[in-house]
Amino acid sequence: MSGAESPAATRVVTKAPPWHTSVAIDLLCSSLAAGLFAVAAIIYLLGDDTDRAVARVGFVLAFPVMLVDLVCLVIDLGDPLRFMNMTRVFKPGSPMSVGVWGIVVFSFVSFVCFAISILPIGGHTLSFLALFGLPFALVVANYKGVLFSTTAQPGWSSMRWLGALISISAGSMGVAVLLASAALAQADHTKAFLRTALVWILVVYAIVFVALEREGDRWTRGARRAFPAAMWLTLLVGIIAPLAITLLAPSPDTDCISALCVIAGSVAFRDVLVKIPHRLGAN
Repeated sequence: MSGAESPAATRVVTKAPPWHTSVAIDLLCSSLAAGLFAVAAIIYLLGDDTDRAVARVGFVLAFPVMLVDLVCLVIDLGDPLRFMNMTRVFKPGSPMSVGVWGIVVFSFVSFVCFAISILPIGGHTLSFLALFGLPFALVVANYKGVLFSTTAQPGWSSMRWLGALISISAGSMGVAVLLASAALAQADHTKAFLRTALVWILVVYAIVFVALEREGDRWTRGARRAFPAAMWLTLLVGIIAPLAITLLAPSPDTDCISALCVIAGSVAFRDVLVKIPHRLGAN
């Protein structure tokens, strides 16, 4: 952040939330499920029969991952009724309300797509559900990053790129996992498309990641730099390594390695993200 910093921007004014490993898993699973569904939906709607076979794998994977996310979310809230209480009203101006309803609708649609994909049916029904569920997948991918950046926590409140970064990370995981699936299924056309998509999304990911690291007040930057290993793991293993592998040594084996790298980097970043308020509170 350029210019003088206000006192409020550099002073810890809130208690760090009691969020730890389950929240990091929650963040990872919601992003992965949304990314898988969104990429699968695009492939299913725009691709041929071979592409759609790979897309069905995405639909099959998305719902179980989302189910893990919902379990972690209930654990995070401490009481299942809290989540139900948030669905009693819809407030378009509230990121939390929009996000909760997005999660509800997306979970239902991903379940139906999961059920259809493991059965010998689909066709127009799955196309409709893919088109209908795509906007909700994008909401889920973006929601928690936006929610974090709109809190009063000084470590998160200055991360104006956070929603974009989490969304791009979700997309990169979805593309990478489906690329590995296409490679294993020897779906050459789908594989070529997904390799190109992975290169472009990782380039954008790197740009936004650097932008996020450069912005913010000195406390926020200091908190991120308190976890150098995880931050370098995010950048080098989660972004640069799969980008280099995809460009320089594309093969079915390296496609799977790229997917593992992308997920490892995403885990590292989310772990750091959850810990930032705790680090700030200890300063």
